[in-house]
Amino acid sequence: MDTTAPTVLTQDITVQVNSSDSVTITGADVDNGSFDNCAIASITVSPDTFDASNEGPNTVTVTVTDAAGNSSLGTAIVTIEVISLNADSFEFSNNLKMYPVPAVDRLILEFPTEFTAADVDIVIHDLNGRIVYEGNRKIEFNKIQLNEVNNLNAAMYYITIKSDTLVARKRFIKH
Repeated sequence: MDTTAPTVLTQDITVQVNSSDSVTITGADVDNGSFDNCAIASITVSPDTFDASNEGPNTVTVTVTDAAGNSSLGTAIVTIEVISLNADSFEFSNNLKMYPVPAVDRLILEFPTEFTAADVDIVIHDLNGRIVYEGNRKIEFNKIQLNEVNNLNAAMYYITIKSDTLVARKRFIKH
């Protein structure tokens, strides 16, 4: 009879949410390789749903249960970033071109000619709000080519593009 409790290993994550939506995470999102001497039956997290009122760091409890019913607890930090779009950002978002959609091996962002920033921060997150790419990119000839899209699984994603003064948020499909 197995009486050995699992070993819980967690990782802190950052997820983004807009001011009117919520995001749900799973145990797999904060698990960092938990293990046991037999099979792990489940990994759960509580709380698992967040909205704009949870902005900032939030401590969650991670419960790992093995096939024999033994369980262990751990904690992780889920940092909620609230993304909001003002009127200027809304216009910027509407004038930002993105292609090809659906994306296969790259995604090209084409900025309006009046956009004067030299570089932007780019964050791509999945439908669960988990960040799958984050980086700062230089704009060359009003375009950025994101070859990193090639590393993503086939799914729908949200991309957030931030300059010093504007924010654009769009979604795209990766084949």
